[in-house]
Amino acid sequence: MGQNQKALILSLLFSLIFCISSYIHADDTSYTLSDVAAAQDNSSSDISSIAASVSSTTQFNGMTQSLAYDYQMATDTQGNQKIMVTTQGVFAMQFLVDTSDMSVTFLMADGSQQKVTASADVKAQVEQLAGLGGLNGLPGRSNLYAALGMKRDVLSDATYKTQLDTDRLETNDTVISVKGKKGNGRGIFGIGKGDDTADVEYDSKKTQDAREKFEQARAKIEATTPKNQGAAEYKKRALKWFQDNEDKALKSMMGKRVEHINMRTGMVEEQEMYNPGGDKTGHIRVTNKMNVKDRKSGKTYEMASEMETEMTGMQGDSKTTTRINNTSINEPVSFTWMKTKKKGE
Repeated sequence: MGQNQKALILSLLFSLIFCISSYIHADDTSYTLSDVAAAQDNSSSDISSIAASVSSTTQFNGMTQSLAYDYQMATDTQGNQKIMVTTQGVFAMQFLVDTSDMSVTFLMADGSQQKVTASADVKAQVEQLAGLGGLNGLPGRSNLYAALGMKRDVLSDATYKTQLDTDRLETNDTVISVKGKKGNGRGIFGIGKGDDTADVEYDSKKTQDAREKFEQARAKIEATTPKNQGAAEYKKRALKWFQDNEDKALKSMMGKRVEHINMRTGMVEEQEMYNPGGDKTGHIRVTNKMNVKDRKSGKTYEMASEMETEMTGMQGDSKTTTRINNTSINEPVSFTWMKTKKKGE
C-alpha cells in the first residue's frame, strides 16, 4: 500500500472518528418545560383561528361507527379559546367550549342553549369525547398549558419562566416531567439534521385517590348489618361487584400519559396512555401530515391530516381512524348555532 493510500485512509478514519465524536459529545442538555412551551408557542403564536372538517371511523367489539363534524377554534389575545363542534348526519348536535370560564354550551332540541360551567377536568373529558383531544396536529391546543393552568402570555412573565426552567414540576393533580435531549434528531454520525423529540410525561396523582375511594366504599358495605334476607343478598351482590370490577376499573384508568413532541413544529405526534400499574392502555398517533398555508402571511404550517387511536377499556378494545380535511388558518370563523325544528314542524 502506497503512502498516498495510507494517508487517504488515515484521513477518512480521522474524519469518521471526528463525526462520531461530534455526535456523541454533541450538546446533550436535557429539554425543560420552558423549551417545550416555547416550541408549542412558536408553532401557533401567529394563529388566531382554525377551521376543519373531521371524520372518524371507530371499530369496537365487532361494530363500526362513523362520526363527522365541523371544527372551529378561535383564540383571543389572552390565549382563551372558543371551540365549536357541529356534528353531521341524522343525529346532529352542537356545542361550544369556552376556556375563558371553563364552560360548555349545548344546543338543545328546542333551539335554546344550555350553558354548563365545568371544571378543567370535565372540559377535558368533553373534548376527548368529541374527538378534539386527538387533534394534536392543530396548533393552539397545548396539554402542557392546560395541565399548568396557564395562559399563553405567561412565557413573558419572569416568575413563570423561572418556574418552567426545569425538567420536572409537580402540581396539585399531576407530576410533569420532560425526557429527551437537545440534538437527538441529529443524522447518522452527526451528518444531516432530523427532528428533535421531547417526551413529556404526565403522572396522575388521582389514581391513588380512586383506589382509596374503592376501598372505603367496600369497607362501608362490609361494615353494614343486614336486617333481612333481601338486604343480605344485596350486600353479597355489592361485594361481588367490587371483587369483579375494582381491578378492571383501575386497570382501565389512566395513570400516566406520555406525549412525543416534535420540537421543530411543536406538534404532539403521539400520545401513549398507561394505567396505574404501568400497562399501556392506548395511544393516539399522527399517521399522516399536511402543509396548510396561511394565505394572509404566506407562512406554511405542518399539521396532522390523519390519526390513529387505539384504546383498551373495561368493555373491550377500540380502534379509531380520524381524517382532517378542508383545514384553514386565520380565516374568519362564525360560531353560528344551527336552526332546529320544533315539534310539529
